[in-house]
Amino acid sequence: MFDNRKLFWREIQLRQKFMPLIKKAKIQGNKEELECLTAEYLLEIHAIEYERRLMAQHRLIYKASRLLLPIPSLENKEIWEEDEYDSVRLLKPASVDDLRIAIRNELKARRDLLIGWIIPLIGLIGAITGLLAVWFRD
Repeated sequence: MFDNRKLFWREIQLRQKFMPLIKKAKIQGNKEELECLTAEYLLEIHAIEYERRLMAQHRLIYKASRLLLPIPSLENKEIWEEDEYDSVRLLKPASVDDLRIAIRNELKARRDLLIGWIIPLIGLIGAITGLLAVWFRD
């Protein structure tokens, strides 16, 4: 959670650093400096987005492993993609969606099982209370 905030603030600091320089280069008409600043800014933004994806992926895989759900094999190239700069594999967006759906379905199934026992138990407690109230009535 705090890592996400750090990334958010780092992105804001990058904007505050690069946007005035990019505007200045536009006003001066210096195309070479403008391209260099824009490329550097986009590279930094890509690094932040990469870290966000990596953190989200770690959270999803951790949740899936806690729920004993199968985690996709690293060998499957349809599910995983390699980052351009690192050799770290990231889940493709469609695979992230599939994993989220599987987590939601598992949590719903567990919740439904629990609710299936709680509702009749509450009804039984109500019936016993009603019987006791009738039995001990003056």
